[in-house]
Amino acid sequence: MIKKFFRDNSVHKNIVKYFDFLFLFNIPYFFVLLMLFVWGMSASNYSRGIEQINYFLLNFSVLDSLFFVFLFLFLSFVNVKIQIDDLLILDWDNKDDQYKLNLNYLYVCPNFISIKKVNSFLNIPIILLTLVPIAYISPYLWPILVLYYILINRFNHKLLKTESYLIFIKRCILKLFCFYLIFLSGWVYVSTFDISMLQYFPLFCLAVLPVIFMNELIFVDKFSEKESKNRIIIQNDKNRITFLSLIMMLSLFFISFSINDSILSHFSIISVPFFIYAFIRSEFKDFVRCYSYPIMIMNILVSWTLYPILLFVQIIIYYLSKYYYWHRFNIHFPKFVIEENE
Repeated sequence: MIKKFFRDNSVHKNIVKYFDFLFLFNIPYFFVLLMLFVWGMSASNYSRGIEQINYFLLNFSVLDSLFFVFLFLFLSFVNVKIQIDDLLILDWDNKDDQYKLNLNYLYVCPNFISIKKVNSFLNIPIILLTLVPIAYISPYLWPILVLYYILINRFNHKLLKTESYLIFIKRCILKLFCFYLIFLSGWVYVSTFDISMLQYFPLFCLAVLPVIFMNELIFVDKFSEKESKNRIIIQNDKNRITFLSLIMMLSLFFISFSINDSILSHFSIISVPFFIYAFIRSEFKDFVRCYSYPIMIMNILVSWTLYPILLFVQIIIYYLSKYYYWHRFNIHFPKFVIEENE
């Protein structure tokens, strides 16, 4: 009865309009961003030795709360910038900044909020202002976030159009390095700069690059007609990309198991079967599983061991997003269940 009310009652289509500004920040992307940050916190704790680890941490100070509020705001503004950049490679009718409604793309802007209105508050001073309390709470962390913003602002829009295979490689490297900066931020938040974070980088690459590759395969034909044609080079190479991803994930398991890294060894061994299946069958749903399931697995691993508050936050994000996208875009998103007929 309750489920039917939230799913079918027409009143919700009026309610979700008030959520537009919140979802302008691409809330589902925090499944990735928060996971990376908390993973960095967890890896930092494990690097100091298992005897110093406190499991299932529920203590959360006022200062921690303030920090994550401003971290959320900073990352949200950057998310808006990323989505505005995406308009360069989307089939969207534009005349004098007036975009027609297009629910095929899950973008709040410009579907429901105009670019002009977004640009009125999306500026460098406001974005950097969110870093002031972060710098006060964690003085060593803000340069990492500034570098993250600079990379997104400077290079993201230049690497969206796949004019060559080299652009594809550069785009993957940019995503990898940006993700590592978020991971590094989590590490520095609970610790400080040390050699361990650099030693962890090869393992991070083995864990994250396969997921980045799968994301590229999923969205190979989701952009403009011209960009989809440009990305045929990725589609034609999907077997090699999937095989490379599988080898990287297998390598991650053997290396992490040998050095007794429980997070990465569990993450990789659970993820490997999905990559094997994707390599053998190579259907779209297999690539979706290889992208969404590793993200879910890492979220569960770090939340069920060290930081359970992450799980509560992600559950709220999940159901709030399901509610919003169903009533605003008429689509089940996000979802982890992949039907066999998809």
